[in-house]
Amino acid sequence: MNFRIAVLIHVHCLLSVLACSSGVSGARVDTDSDGGVAVDVSRAADVKDSGIVTVDAVSEALDAGPRVELDWVRIEGGQFLMGPDPMDDDDYWDPAFEVTIPTFDLMRTEVTVSAFAMCVDSGACDPPIADEPRFCTFSQADSGGLPVDCVGWHDAQDFARWVGGGTRLPTDSEWEYAARGRGKDWKYSWGDEEATCDRAIMRDADDRYGCGRNGPWPPCSRPAGNTPEGLCDMMGNVYELVEDYFHPNTTACVPIDGSPCLEPAEYSMRVLRSALWAVGPELLEARNRTWTGEWQVGFSGVGFRLARPVAPRSWRRPPD
Repeated sequence: MNFRIAVLIHVHCLLSVLACSSGVSGARVDTDSDGGVAVDVSRAADVKDSGIVTVDAVSEALDAGPRVELDWVRIEGGQFLMGPDPMDDDDYWDPAFEVTIPTFDLMRTEVTVSAFAMCVDSGACDPPIADEPRFCTFSQADSGGLPVDCVGWHDAQDFARWVGGGTRLPTDSEWEYAARGRGKDWKYSWGDEEATCDRAIMRDADDRYGCGRNGPWPPCSRPAGNTPEGLCDMMGNVYELVEDYFHPNTTACVPIDGSPCLEPAEYSMRVLRSALWAVGPELLEARNRTWTGEWQVGFSGVGFRLARPVAPRSWRRPPD
């Protein structure tokens, strides 16, 4: 097949290299408006060093493959009632309201230490910072298979840009929709049955933190707690960052079309979902929301998973 090669160099070298229909495995090849093909060569070593694009650089880009393998689950869109039961007496929350979620993909698991370490090694991500590194999975020995924690909202943004391919944090409403099995009227990701260590990494009835481990477990250690679509650890293990600014009353900002709340909140708070391994069942419910500072880092038990759109979305991406 003859192609006219048009080279795209991303200023931060963060475009993803994805499989293409040309039959070259692991390369990003996009058809431009003239019918030519655009190849991302930003990862080729000689381009990074000299800024000069060569045939060898194109070949290296085509052979490079994806930066990291992520396991995606397709979440079919639909409408659901976001938030607590309309009969909830808690004045802190607004009544439930209807949100329409477009179809999107969500990572099956939280991002692991080994995946995040690849971004750190590339120079695109900073290692997690903590006053007590021993409490952070990134600093622990043999922790590559654990979810990365002690990260902040901007760390998650850096990782998403490094992965490329349109990946991003899920929105607040996307996360809840996925966690409740595509918006079912459930307390938890598995239904309304009691939350125990059979289904989630949590503080159990005997006050054992992390189901006796005093920390997070490897992803998908509790398949009985998976959503019907196969998402793991949506309840417990680590808190999960999402895209939105946090407002105590969801109707004050959360759009009804599944996009994120982009209106800055007091102290630039960002939404946290799920719960960490040290909390009990009362804080595990899928509707629960809490917050963290946008620039806060180093908190043990805060991690994330990524989403990606199936169709283009219109909201702006955070600045680099």
